[in-house]
Amino acid sequence: MNSRTGIEYECLKPELVQEARHVLQELSAGGRVTVSLSSELARIVAKFLTASSEEGAIGFGPINPELTPEQAAIILDIDLVLLERRIGAGVLPCRELGGQTTINLVDVLDLKRNEEARNNLLVEINRAMENSDAAGSHPPIRE
Repeated sequence: MNSRTGIEYECLKPELVQEARHVLQELSAGGRVTVSLSSELARIVAKFLTASSEEGAIGFGPINPELTPEQAAIILDIDLVLLERRIGAGVLPCRELGGQTTINLVDVLDLKRNEEARNNLLVEINRAMENSDAAGSHPPIRE
């Protein structure tokens, strides 16, 4: 989740897209309908309903799975310089096609997940160190 905007991104597998299209046809028929959802599609629908019930407003729409560097930077909540560093370090793969750089959404989401997990771990380590310092459990510093 993007901490600044609260935006979440989902990259759907082809089978899930097909299921969504089928469910959409059933829902579009009008009237009262009962539909069956896979657990994965149900999870996405639940996220959508949760988000729409929190603030009473929600934005959604399709997104091309091939992103521009600017779009990738927004999702990662970093500037373009940091994005270029991640690409240069081989942390974030990209493709050059006709002079245009594209980055796969799945790669961006994987990197975001990994960086958030690493950052959360660092926060936990920092808290543990602060707690041990406050408790006086560290060895004395020798001069």
